Amino acid sequence: MKKDRVILYANQYGALKRLTNEEMGILFHQIFRWLNGEETEAGDWSSALFLAFEFLTLQMSIDNEKYLQKKGRVLEWKKKRAEKNITDVNNSSRARVDIDIDKDKDIDRDKDIDKDMDTDIFSLSMNSQSKNAREDEEQEKQKKDEKAIENFVEYWNQAIEQSGSAMRKVKLITETRREKLLKIVRTIPGEDAARAIHRAMNSPFCNGATKTRSRPVDFDWLIEYQNFTRLLEGSL
Repeated sequence: MKKDRVILYANQYGALKRLTNEEMGILFHQIFRWLNGEETEAGDWSSALFLAFEFLTLQMSIDNEKYLQKKGRVLEWKKKRAEKNITDVNNSSRARVDIDIDKDKDIDRDKDIDKDMDTDIFSLSMNSQSKNAREDEEQEKQKKDEKAIENFVEYWNQAIEQSGSAMRKVKLITETRREKLLKIVRTIPGEDAARAIHRAMNSPFCNGATKTRSRPVDFDWLIEYQNFTRLLEGSL
């Protein structure tokens, strides 16, 4: 991974404020080595320094993946736009040819029949290409959804480890969980979802540390869309 710019979030300070000034300097020195593809030197890092490094580089990796996906979507859009322009030019050229044929009264009947057959074949070919394009687009969408779910779960487990939350890590994605997560990743931007997860890690209610709740909430309850949006909005 090598990228000219990365993003730091204000709420990430919660994972860094336990570091000493010396450790903070080491952290950012090693992050720059990591960004430039150089080998990092863990040395005698404290557990807080190690978790902070893992926490920041994980978020940067997720941000970079989103950047690459966005770049891929832009390239795909340009490709489809170019293909549409070519199709429009071909259709326009064929229309002009049809007009010329209509005006030419000396054209042979057999050629008219051949022309009709060519048009039918052309239409069938275009329909087939459109169907293939829709299938490819659907497959690409499914891959994107699966990657987003994978990133969500990975970020959840990493946040629990770094924050020491009482909530449990996710070990299995069932079909029910997949359906709930799909609704989240398709409608809530990744950075907002990450912010909601951090709020859960630091929420006394979610960690079962309130008078009304003595047990931490489970993953299935929290990814109910209504509950997750309340968490995002700070209502839990």
